[in-house]
Amino acid sequence: MLLGRLVADRRRPLEESFARFERLRRARAEAMVARSYENDQRTLKELGALGMWMRDTVLMPLMAPLIGKALTKVCAGEPALAAGAA
Repeated sequence: MLLGRLVADRRRPLEESFARFERLRRARAEAMVARSYENDQRTLKELGALGMWMRDTVLMPLMAPLIGKALTKVCAGEPALAAGAA
């Protein structure tokens, strides 16, 4: 939405709008990448290499369809799931 507002402002060139968007969002995006890396390192320590392999190759293929269905319902606006009551 922020990018849309910046681009919609016809008083500034499009390149300037994108540059401003990057300046506003870069710190947040870099913090999210750093946090994700820290989470991955912590998970590796907790589960170990074998545990992560089991999670990624055995559990995720089994769980991915269920997660996908739940996310589809949430995105479609099913009130019970959107409110957190499964």
